[in-house]
Amino acid sequence: MDMYGYISAIALFIYAGIFLVVLASHKTRELWSFLWLLVTMVCWAGGSMLMRWQVAPSYQVWYHVSIAGLLLMACAYYR
Repeated sequence: MDMYGYISAIALFIYAGIFLVVLASHKTRELWSFLWLLVTMVCWAGGSMLMRWQVAPSYQVWYHVSIAGLLLMACAYYR
């Protein structure tokens, strides 16, 4: 495992932590949009981490999860 796998893991845990903190707060329309953005970031970082660690089923699945997170991030920013 290389250093980039650890960077992806750290990013994933930070995004997940922010998600849990925001999830516990009072929800407004802006916070729901921010939660959607955080979900896409978790998909991106999680897919990247699992792809670099070559976790089953295959790295191609995690590649597509990571790319989907990146593409949906643009939709979340627009929202």
